[in-house]
Amino acid sequence: MILFFRKYLVKILLIVSIITVIAGILFYTMEFMNPHILSKDFSSGQSWWLAYYSAENFNPLETWLFLMVSDLYSLIFGFFVYRQIKKNPSPQLSFLYLFIFTFSLQIIRLGYLLPQSSAFHIDKELITRIIYFSRLFALTAFFSTSLFSTGLQIQKFNMVLLITVLLSFSMSIIIPLNTIELTTSLLFRIAAEKSLALFCIALEILTAMNFFYAAIKQARVEFYRLFLFSIMILNGYELMFFLYIPFLLPGSILLLAGTILYIRTSQKMFLWA
Repeated sequence: MILFFRKYLVKILLIVSIITVIAGILFYTMEFMNPHILSKDFSSGQSWWLAYYSAENFNPLETWLFLMVSDLYSLIFGFFVYRQIKKNPSPQLSFLYLFIFTFSLQIIRLGYLLPQSSAFHIDKELITRIIYFSRLFALTAFFSTSLFSTGLQIQKFNMVLLITVLLSFSMSIIIPLNTIELTTSLLFRIAAEKSLALFCIALEILTAMNFFYAAIKQARVEFYRLFLFSIMILNGYELMFFLYIPFLLPGSILLLAGTILYIRTSQKMFLWA
């Protein structure tokens, strides 16, 4: 399975990342100056750490910009990791790539800003479910990366990948949505917001602790660095996910810096290059 991932699946996902970047650019050139975007009717924003913030804070230009940053992050770092996978199809690299790829899916939130018409229908409930699938899949994939760092055998790759996909898919399907309230996160509000937040926090804590455990078990200072860099990446991810404008810039900085440092450290440890 990991060889199939290396030869075919990564290439397909990389093409999807390229398509989403093109779609984001086309959206700006064709739709952004349309007045319906600026007059969109939003409820308050959705974010579990701030409860709900005012819809007056919504800025469509900045929202589009940071969605494009997520998309370009996925394309650039995904391409770099793809090149490394061609040399070394390790499970750590494979799950890291899957985590990075999920950022490409964020651009479909812009579908909420498109006008509805009889000739062009968008299933906006599906958009929210896809985004939450990407969120759950990203966190479980990064958690899987940390599992293999603790010494989990490569033979478990297929099983871990299957569990990651099924868990993320199942949870994204059963999440109850309030389709009346569209938030400034460009997502419908969910009823189980706090429960899902606690699940995500638990995954993030376990991910960081796996790297810490690996550092103690293997007595390598590089794992302490991965522990620190994983915290930077996960905090950056959280700050960016709900599109709260004041958090987007620090979130982007944490995510980019954490990813660069994480990859550089991993290169030295696992001899990717």
